[in-house]
Amino acid sequence: MRAAVARVPAVAALAVVVALAAACAAPASSPRASDLAMLDAAPADLGAADLMASVCGNGDCEPGENGASCGSDCCDAMTSCDASRGNGGAFFCRSMNGGPFAWYTQADATALCSDASQIGKTTWACAQRAGYCCSVPGGFVDGACP
Repeated sequence: MRAAVARVPAVAALAVVVALAAACAAPASSPRASDLAMLDAAPADLGAADLMASVCGNGDCEPGENGASCGSDCCDAMTSCDASRGNGGAFFCRSMNGGPFAWYTQADATALCSDASQIGKTTWACAQRAGYCCSVPGGFVDGACP
């Protein structure tokens, strides 16, 4: 009889746990099947691809854009040498000394060609051209120093 009495509370406790688990399995804030069906039937113009559509000229290099397709937003090896960030004319896309392509101002570039030790050593590149620092300050030329 003692074993039977010990099992009754254990069985009752298990029943309470199962009941609580069932009650917690689908909180009121969880989407119901009917809610999910409405999302599946939503118009195509609300799709994730539309929410992530890139816009050239907004200053952000977004998915689907690159230097060739949107040089005012993206700075990479395909960005035109004449393109400036946001078409503002202040920042130009360059790779300096073989580093990653980034936006540089004229002052930034001049600082990398402002010391005699940089002559013939500091390099720059953009999509169509490349060259060296050949005189200070800021004496960059296309190609090698004369």
